[in-house]
Amino acid sequence: MHLSKKAVNFSFLFLTILASAPSPLFAGKMFGIVTNAQTGKPIASVSVVVTQSEAAIWAAATDSMGKFSIDTVPAGSYTVLFTKDSYETQTIGDVYVSGLAEKRLVVEMSPGVYKLDNMVVRASSFRKAPDMASSSKIISADELIRSPGALMDVQRVVQNLPSVASGGDQ
Repeated sequence: MHLSKKAVNFSFLFLTILASAPSPLFAGKMFGIVTNAQTGKPIASVSVVVTQSEAAIWAAATDSMGKFSIDTVPAGSYTVLFTKDSYETQTIGDVYVSGLAEKRLVVEMSPGVYKLDNMVVRASSFRKAPDMASSSKIISADELIRSPGALMDVQRVVQNLPSVASGGDQ
């Protein structure tokens, strides 16, 4: 069998283009799980963006179990960005996928901390109701001695004052 020069050149050109183009036939897979760093529970609806040279190439989102999967990832080095409201953004650089290999990522995201510029807390003073009655009485040492049945006990003297009730009298 004799091939013409055109056929050989065409075959060579075709194989060169095939080898240099990223092909799903020779692509790997990137998959993993995203969990809460404090509780260990999976986080749903996390945005997973795969970038190369600062350009977004693939995007996915985690399911209800915190799992994600991106198929047909050509061999190469990537940066993977994980974002979700109320969580701190996680970036994993130099994620290398080779050939038909599968790359598993386990990511823990911390709940976000919100910084406020200023916070003003205002308190009002305790306001006594207008119909609330209160009184005060100063008891001297002489009154303690002269109080009948008190035996120098302040509690007994106070219980004998008008409108005073102890815990057992209610």
